[in-house]
Amino acid sequence: MYTNNPFSKALYIISIIQFISGVIGGFILAKMEVDIFYSSYTEFSWIIFLISIFSGIISGIFFMGMAEIVNQLTALNSKLLKFEDQYK
Repeated sequence: MYTNNPFSKALYIISIIQFISGVIGGFILAKMEVDIFYSSYTEFSWIIFLISIFSGIISGIFFMGMAEIVNQLTALNSKLLKFEDQYK
């Protein structure tokens, strides 16, 4: 992704952070402590892990898509400005 727009770069970085935090958050949230009478043990919940991974991926894709839209609009704007200057 090549861009000169700092807003597009920021959205792209946020999308990468969303991907990473989805995985890390999935591991943190999926470890559950189960209490049975006078004992307890730790269990890994695959459902919570997968839900947090998928939500991180979906939000990361959303931010990456927004970054690409801003990037394309910036490129279009620069082309239109060149076109306008050429035929002035």
